[in-house]
Amino acid sequence: MRPLALLTLGTAFLYLSTTTPIVGAQGAPTVAPPGTVDEVVVTRQRLSSMRRELEHAQEDLYKVFNANTSDHELDMHCSQEMPTGSRVSRRVCRPAFVDTATSQGAWDLMTYMLGHCPQNSAICPVNDIPLEMGAALAQQPLGKIPFMAKRLDQEMERLVRENPDVAKAFANYQGKERAYHEALTGQAKK
Repeated sequence: MRPLALLTLGTAFLYLSTTTPIVGAQGAPTVAPPGTVDEVVVTRQRLSSMRRELEHAQEDLYKVFNANTSDHELDMHCSQEMPTGSRVSRRVCRPAFVDTATSQGAWDLMTYMLGHCPQNSAICPVNDIPLEMGAALAQQPLGKIPFMAKRLDQEMERLVRENPDVAKAFANYQGKERAYHEALTGQAKK
């Protein structure tokens, strides 16, 4: 249905541009010479291309940020991930300290569980293991995430103030993000 509507709209523009009189310098209508067509330019960017531009701007920002940060635990990395129970991948960006903390927490839980399995046993009945203590051990590395998140914000603010390349990449990203959200919601973001 949409291609037909676009074809009809395009045909209407073409028809109007060849049959509509042109107003001359004196205000009197004049007719366009035969065979000339006024050019009508309609631009509308697709959301998918805007999203790609936003992702590229984000990648550029993180590349410049990572190259200039003083603590590489604050480095930002993006990847495509498929959430459990879904067949649709999504783009996820996170700082290195989140990956480090979740990996350490998983390692601590597995070490705890394996330490409570019977010796020389190929089977470890999980329901016999008191998991509350293991869960508490796994949570300890995650406790530093809020502190590190605050440090990440401070480092980004510092680099935007002090480094022109980071400031430029940050402004570009913000502009792309604003334009994308305005197009997505159909209204200006205030």
